[in-house]
Amino acid sequence: MANNNTNNTRPFLTSCVGMTAKGVPYAIQLEGYIASAAPYFKEASGEKKAFLSFSIGLRGSAARMMALANGTYEKGKEYGEKGEDGLEKDEFADLHLYGTLAEKMSKVLVKGRHVVVSGPMKMEEYTRKDGTTATRLVVNVDNIIDGGSRKNGVDPTIGTDIAVVTTTYTGKDGVTRSTPMAATVSGTVIGAGELKNSNGTDYLQFGIRTGMSAEKIVALSGGTYDKGKEYDDKKTIINATVFGKAAERLGYTQSGLTHMMHALEKEVGLSLLLRDRYGVRLTTAGERLMPMSTTARCPTGSAPATMR
Repeated sequence: MANNNTNNTRPFLTSCVGMTAKGVPYAIQLEGYIASAAPYFKEASGEKKAFLSFSIGLRGSAARMMALANGTYEKGKEYGEKGEDGLEKDEFADLHLYGTLAEKMSKVLVKGRHVVVSGPMKMEEYTRKDGTTATRLVVNVDNIIDGGSRKNGVDPTIGTDIAVVTTTYTGKDGVTRSTPMAATVSGTVIGAGELKNSNGTDYLQFGIRTGMSAEKIVALSGGTYDKGKEYDDKKTIINATVFGKAAERLGYTQSGLTHMMHALEKEVGLSLLLRDRYGVRLTTAGERLMPMSTTARCPTGSAPATMR
């Protein structure tokens, strides 16, 4: 299992890859933004499942990504062409979705959408428009997490799927080990606790309600999954623990957020949220302050003049 963080002079996107117990290169977590102007979608026909295809940008070359997954990566070796800045040129990965996942995501995925995917990887030869041949990285997506679109203010689409995989790696002692892991998990967080610390390390524990049964998850992670078998339809709650800086970033509970909002309202001298039986929404002052919050901070004890 490896992270493609060897090129840290440009904005970092997660790309954790590895090799499955069956010897298949696997994208455990591959993050990017949709580059395709119009993702290609074909509806199901007869026995053929629905199909969705689009590309996302990578950090560096596809060859580097495959070397990391195969365990053949060599530090210092050049895996792709270099740009004018002397860094390896960014390339693209083609993502293929099938069945209900393709149908669901075809309704929301557009250029610029932020996604994280999991699935088996392969290098595939194709013919360019000029007749020459080239290779590209293809990921057959097992699960996709939709992060929405920050640029256009589009909220993410919450799913209920999970991708699990058993990866193998060879330790410094030369022993090859297998590790079952949840690659990507889509679901609803429940029962988030307070941020805690153990032996100097922060950690956060919470549950994730998914749409997949525990029986199916165990079969997938253990390599015994049978497509022809009917698994129970009970929903599963996964207990998750996050450590270190990631825990710090996520460690805001509902009570903590309420306390922070009350402090902010007191600081600017305005009511920003309206709480009623319909939920929580911005007040008129809150709606006017929201655009300003992305570009400026209010001085302590006072709001911008336009708010008064």
